[in-house]
Amino acid sequence: MASEPKRTRITELVKENFKNWRDGTRIVFDAGVNSGKTYFILNVLLPWAYQKHWKIIYLCNRVPLRNEIQQEVERLGRTEEKVGRWDHDLQQIVYEIRVTNKYKDTIRVETYQWMESFCKGNPKGTMNYFKSFNYIVADEYHYLLTDAAINKYIDLSYVTLNELTKYRPVIFMSATAHPFFHRWRDETNEVCRRTTVISHRTTVMWSVRSFTGQMLRKSK
Repeated sequence: MASEPKRTRITELVKENFKNWRDGTRIVFDAGVNSGKTYFILNVLLPWAYQKHWKIIYLCNRVPLRNEIQQEVERLGRTEEKVGRWDHDLQQIVYEIRVTNKYKDTIRVETYQWMESFCKGNPKGTMNYFKSFNYIVADEYHYLLTDAAINKYIDLSYVTLNELTKYRPVIFMSATAHPFFHRWRDETNEVCRRTTVISHRTTVMWSVRSFTGQMLRKSK
């Protein structure tokens, strides 16, 4: 019996290229379920940002997903330190384990709805705050399609993230946000590098597209 083909994941496709992502770059992970999109962010990009003393903001479409990602960040960043203190009653040093999350200042996990509320109250402050991060991750970006009919503020997410692509690397991740991804491809004449790997279970696609603010203005 033939063995199952090895599934190529996002991390294998990106390799070391993420170290060259610069401000003003739009990165698109147009990939199916179990292709390793979140794994790449939390297990490759996050440790890299931690080493560089850089920051990531990670946006989710739902609170349960936000909580799941936050729990995984805490698991990955968990550190234990043995700390001693003098106990006057026992007249000796007592040791206890202090648990911390080394990534607590490196990544913030929020929802699109949180960002939209921020924008409603303080649009300029929102932009300035997001520009304080070195990477912006927009997970489950198809949220802008699925929730458009029930959320009248959803345009704030689109406008804000699109504007931020002029200043920071913004990573858009989804398996079903093709209308946006195809539009961005058509808005620029720059060559788009795309790698496609097909297995018997899924098609995994990874692409990197660079859009400077100047190029975006020319396309309008």
